[in-house]
Amino acid sequence: YFCAMFADTKYTLFLDDDLLIGHRFVEACYQAAETVDDKFSTISGIGRSTHRNKAWRRDNSQQRIKMLKRNVKRLEVQRGIDVTCRGHFFHSTSIGSAVKYYQIAKKQGLGKSVLRNDDMFLSLGTQLDTGFKSYMTGRLDNAAETSMNIKELPSPFACSGNDDHRSSRNSVVKFFLEQGWKPLRYKE
Repeated sequence: YFCAMFADTKYTLFLDDDLLIGHRFVEACYQAAETVDDKFSTISGIGRSTHRNKAWRRDNSQQRIKMLKRNVKRLEVQRGIDVTCRGHFFHSTSIGSAVKYYQIAKKQGLGKSVLRNDDMFLSLGTQLDTGFKSYMTGRLDNAAETSMNIKELPSPFACSGNDDHRSSRNSVVKFFLEQGWKPLRYKE
């Protein structure tokens, strides 16, 4: 994300190198931004929400929380979600949030497998700093081509191919919960 720190545009779009977007995806991002009066942290075409496991720790102090794979369905309009991934449309000035929390996590000794989840540091860090939700785009004229990607593209460098991919993402969620981030379905 280093290059985004020098952007002179209002918005920046980052895409993973192993996906293809539809030809109207950027339009869908702009539409979502306008619909929420520009009050958003990140916008994407793929999102995740957290799931509270009903298994309590022995001391009953905290529920376990994990991310579910592609568990958010696209609606006709944008919808608030916990985490955006694979591609991000965001305010160019927001990049500092990702960098800040990455540095905190690094100082706390989180391993490389956790730190490589840059999409989550951007999405959750920006939410924590701005107080705005992340959103998943809605459909444009009910057009399927606004999808983020039609299928997974093979890549030897894709993080999703790593054995610890899910557990490392869960560790990022735990880190942000400790920083004060709250999922949309959070209850005291």
